[in-house]
Amino acid sequence: EEGVASEVAAAVNTAAAAAEAVQETIEEIIEAVEEKVEEITDVVKEKLSVMTDETAQIIKEDALFKRIQTGICTLYSTVQTQAAKITTPAINIISKIISTITGLPWTAVLLFTFSNTSHLLWSYAWLHLTGNTLAYSLPVFTVLTPLLLTKEIIPSQAKYFTAELNNLAIAVVQYFLITTEMVEE
Repeated sequence: EEGVASEVAAAVNTAAAAAEAVQETIEEIIEAVEEKVEEITDVVKEKLSVMTDETAQIIKEDALFKRIQTGICTLYSTVQTQAAKITTPAINIISKIISTITGLPWTAVLLFTFSNTSHLLWSYAWLHLTGNTLAYSLPVFTVLTPLLLTKEIIPSQAKYFTAELNNLAIAVVQYFLITTEMVEE
């Protein structure tokens, strides 16, 4: 989680720096477009003085429109490319995080969490009722020992006896928790 959070933070910092670079690039492009428009206007004005008003009007509108259209298309393409360079990594990281979270087996995670938490709550209840620290041993007998019985650590001949000893240990701990006097804190 920390690695993903640091990747997101780095991407956000990179995105902020890239946004500033894009803003500077856009300002440079706007200045260049304004200069080009002025140059084009000067050239067109010179040519118009030679031609008739009617012909000059047609040429002025057509050439100027095409040049302005080309300048706007170039500006749009440049801005779009710079924005894509900035947003694509951030969107990829966010998408990866979302797909990882939604891909988790939530039913199994919740079942595991609640079932093991109930063992801890049972131990805490005994501790609160009696004040006896022997209550801390209950999760060992209810969580860890059954887990060891499912592994190949204990030979198969001894698993039945180990399970029965575990049940006996739980009963003995509960007996001592019930029969001992409450410890005042």
